[in-house]
Amino acid sequence: MSIAIISDTHLDDGSSRLVDDHGRFSPALPAFQSLKNGIFNITGGKPLNHLVLCGDIMDFAIESVSKAITIARPFFAQISADRLKESVVYVPGNHDKQVWDGLEWDTSVIGNLSNYRDPTPFKRV
Repeated sequence: MSIAIISDTHLDDGSSRLVDDHGRFSPALPAFQSLKNGIFNITGGKPLNHLVLCGDIMDFAIESVSKAITIARPFFAQISADRLKESVVYVPGNHDKQVWDGLEWDTSVIGNLSNYRDPTPFKRV
């Protein structure tokens, strides 16, 4: 089984090494090429079984959720296009947990109430 863990990319922060001078992700940047080459060196050119994104991949303290997702979307598309992983495990950090709180609220409370069910406890504590 092959697993790689990366964290704190802060994709929507202009100082991230995964975005260019215009604040856009680029697969041509040396940091992404190093990530890609490192993964394929470990796996012999095969996809990882799991790529663990361990917190602060996006930074909602810097950009709105909408803009952060717009900036991050090409990164996620590229790791899929390059077949770097079979699955992604995303562990939210203190700068990107708001999206998980919103998702939890929507599924555990709103989704259940909309379907005439009682809310369920949040999975994250």
